Amino acid sequence: MWRGCRSRRGAAERLASLAWVVRFSLRLLHLAVVETVPGGASLYGRSIQGHHVAALVKALPTSDQVSIDIKCGDDAIANGLLSELSAHF
Repeated sequence: MWRGCRSRRGAAERLASLAWVVRFSLRLLHLAVVETVPGGASLYGRSIQGHHVAALVKALPTSDQVSIDIKCGDDAIANGLLSELSAHF
């Protein structure tokens, strides 16, 4: 699981930050939004090799952090995607 930087912000700013992380993840990883709920979003796509990629982005309720969980049929691809995201934060 990757976690973003800490800062002291209110709930509205945290959700705005969540929306930014979701948009950034969509563009960087070429995923699509499956579902959004208050405080989170589910994303889906396929790797170049055709592996299914699912991501869950959610705001952590007790902090100003965002967590991203990525699942894929190939663990190396999931780890690579997480590494690529964390390099930008």
